[in-house]
Amino acid sequence: MKKFGFYSIFLRWVLVASIVFGTYNPSGRSFVHWAMESEIETSLKLSVGLVLFALNLMLIHLMFRSLGYVGVTLMTICLLSIAITLQRLELVILYNWGQVQLYIIFFFVTAVTIGVCWSAIRTRISGQV
Repeated sequence: MKKFGFYSIFLRWVLVASIVFGTYNPSGRSFVHWAMESEIETSLKLSVGLVLFALNLMLIHLMFRSLGYVGVTLMTICLLSIAITLQRLELVILYNWGQVQLYIIFFFVTAVTIGVCWSAIRTRISGQV
């Protein structure tokens, strides 16, 4: 069995980021922008939207199954405190609403990735095979 390490976490982060940023990002190149501005058939928009909705729902469900409500709450509080601290120490300077949205989405992706990886991390920490 292959060991679960940093590379595995990174690959999961990239997968979650591609799903979340593919659904919405402030750059104007996302499903939301495509669906609102495109003249393509509505049934295609609906099909792609349902697939993205199902993928996002699956990721959030995995996060809640892995961490539970208390774990998700604690993780959210920890990540929120890190985000606010970085902002207050001026290590991250947000000039416009698009940057704020990217910052929020980045921390959301990180939270979902932690939730998706938590079972494997817990197994690795406890030494189970």
